[in-house]
Amino acid sequence: MGDLSYIYRDPLFGIATLIAIIAFVLIADYYRNLYQKKQRQKSLNALVKSYEHHGIFDGIAEFLKVSKEPIPTLIFLAKSYAKGGNNQQAIKIYLTLIEQFDESRQKIEILEELGLLYVRAGFLQKGKDIFLEILKNNPKNLKILANLVELYGILGDYQSAFDTLECIEENMGELSKKDKDKLALAREYFRMQMTFILRDEEERNTRLIEILYKEPRVHRVILNFFKINAPRLFWEHFPHEDWENLIDLLWDIPPNKIPLAIIKTSPAIEVFQAKGYFPTKQCKNFSLETIRLFETYSNQKATLSFLYVCPHCQSQFPFDDFRCAVCGELGELKLITKPQRLQYEKNHTLL
Repeated sequence: MGDLSYIYRDPLFGIATLIAIIAFVLIADYYRNLYQKKQRQKSLNALVKSYEHHGIFDGIAEFLKVSKEPIPTLIFLAKSYAKGGNNQQAIKIYLTLIEQFDESRQKIEILEELGLLYVRAGFLQKGKDIFLEILKNNPKNLKILANLVELYGILGDYQSAFDTLECIEENMGELSKKDKDKLALAREYFRMQMTFILRDEEERNTRLIEILYKEPRVHRVILNFFKINAPRLFWEHFPHEDWENLIDLLWDIPPNKIPLAIIKTSPAIEVFQAKGYFPTKQCKNFSLETIRLFETYSNQKATLSFLYVCPHCQSQFPFDDFRCAVCGELGELKLITKPQRLQYEKNHTLL
């Protein structure tokens, strides 16, 4: 008994016990990671099998056998098909590629391209499922997180988009200043969208005013909301600067809805002077001055047409939106005003 007590008090026994515990923890952690890896692999395989396709695309299997670096070439081929509008062939290539690889890393690389293709082709739910599956294997994939944020925004799931942004912000040290600026805009945009649906009108308007001054890049959307739902706030918070990009919001307002006490001190009064509501000798804005001249000196009537231009890709649209339909970037579109003569249609009776 004394010998046993001596062994317990022996420092070497304590060290040996500690080493044994560490070894046990390391072995347990190894097998736990191995199990999780197999589960992720199983999940990826199940996802791939869930999308039916019609066999291996002609020539791909043979090409995979003879090529040392087949992935870049086949991805380029798939992108070419997608660019030409042949999404079905592009999807076949991606699905066939996934079946040829056992490593999760290679499958995830292909799944990223497949998910983006599904979104561009309009299969939003399939794209979402793929993005979520990729994030199970690589939660810090910033590219996929960013695409998922955009996808949630398109689907109108602003709460999920906002939550996903928080995941990106945890890794913001890896982002450039430009990307951080985009995230800040997206965060306030999603906050704004969630605020629009609040039932308490006073709380809703208070939060919107806070967002308007915190992130001026969303002021057009908020002002348009106020114009419909809270006209008093629309006029009170209408800017004195950069008002020319908001001419379309003022253009259809009738004279009896214009608060003279506010508009008479605003440079935006030019919009109503051009329409003849208030007297003036000249408008500084060229388009408005053209309308004023027609209104004052011509028997013909003129009006403004509006065009909206994305500042990122320069795409043009006849309607306003906060997200560019071409490049997907968030932000206000630039307003282009064009004077045009009103065309009156003649009514011809059949009698």
